[in-house]
Amino acid sequence: MVNKCPAAFSSTLREGSYVKGFVVATGHFGDWQKNYVMCAGANGGYLPVVGFSFRLEAYQGTDRDDTALNGIKLKCQDGKIITVSEGMWGDWYPRSPEGRGVTYDCPQGQIANQVWAKIDKQRGSGFSTSILASDALGNDDVGAVGLNLWCDKGGYAVTDFDTLASSLTGQDVWVGIGTWATTTCEPGTWLCGMAVRTEANQGSSNDDSALNGISMACCKYPSPSSPPPPPVKPPPPPVALREGSYTNGVLATEGHFGNWQQNFVMCTGAKGGYLPVVGYAMRVEAYQGTSKDDTALNGIKLKCQDGKIITVSEGIWGDWYPRSPAGKTETFDCPSGQYVDAINVKLDERRGSGFSTSIFASDALGNDDVGAVGFELYCNKGDRAGIYSFNDMANAATGQDVWADIGYWQGRASCGSGKFVCGMAVRTEANQGSDSDDSALNGIELACCAF
Repeated sequence: MVNKCPAAFSSTLREGSYVKGFVVATGHFGDWQKNYVMCAGANGGYLPVVGFSFRLEAYQGTDRDDTALNGIKLKCQDGKIITVSEGMWGDWYPRSPEGRGVTYDCPQGQIANQVWAKIDKQRGSGFSTSILASDALGNDDVGAVGLNLWCDKGGYAVTDFDTLASSLTGQDVWVGIGTWATTTCEPGTWLCGMAVRTEANQGSSNDDSALNGISMACCKYPSPSSPPPPPVKPPPPPVALREGSYTNGVLATEGHFGNWQQNFVMCTGAKGGYLPVVGYAMRVEAYQGTSKDDTALNGIKLKCQDGKIITVSEGIWGDWYPRSPAGKTETFDCPSGQYVDAINVKLDERRGSGFSTSIFASDALGNDDVGAVGFELYCNKGDRAGIYSFNDMANAATGQDVWADIGYWQGRASCGSGKFVCGMAVRTEANQGSDSDDSALNGIELACCAF
């Protein structure tokens, strides 16, 4: 459905909060945006996405470089248009008068909660098309081909993307190229932003693929609540958080390479004691491909009981998960009222020299050392912090299943009965340079405290 006139929107639109993100399609080339581009509301929350426009390059012909999908803009519920990616080549659709943001929209009163992405296969080097090629592209990589949104009460924003692309470009090439992938926000949540993976301009003599991967941000409205009764007396002052003292360290894994931090990074309380850890975020580098250097786990942040985020290690490579709106750090948390008391680390074996992957390699890494692959934190009543296992999180976040198959779980390391995790130290290998094998984060030790 094409919206030709901007609608009038209420100034009291209901806003929600970010929940988590999902990779719709990882693509093959380029770098991910560090943060989601969000539909920000007037009161600090987020609004639903209700429409989109896209920039598509028409098929360029035999032995010419194609890129297909280049840019994406989203329409928010308040009518504001946000640019996820401007792109470089092609035309914006729907075509608009200059300065006007016209979009393909959900039916009136509906909001988007599902994203469809059409992604082409990885083809080869160059962009030649021989008479023996199986289709119009030959070796020409294009990455993402198309996009569509599904709305919460049924129906697409674009009835049929392939038919639309054919009518807009006067060609039917993109109909037969690529495979559709889709991801849906969880029940009760809706699309509120997007991040993309884009390959930079490769130059006039090289193969460009432009926009490759798409990740969606999902939000939810706050739970409705009854207004509080009139106060009979002034409320009591807030109860101060209980602080503990350091007792001991627990080594979760030694790792293989690098140097340990000299001190624990601690959750320090207002009175000089230490607070429990209640959540975390991790920085993971997606698998880089055959004979390219991988590092897997790079960085760790911890969430303290007072809500403060402390950085144990910033790392160098990869993206932070959960993926968050700009300026915010979202975390995988313990259930309310619980705190972290244990960890399980996934450590890869020591592999060899260099980072080559031969046809005889037993897995995707070959000789490539990565050190620690990931970890899970556990809470004092037995629950995992966050709803995902590490393997499921890594698969969903990166769109790859490599890290699920790499490494060995070291076993749960616990602070013990009556104690809680209050900090952490890590062992990290410094940047080894572009021609050497990096492994980044290797070892993890917990700091334990007791009330």
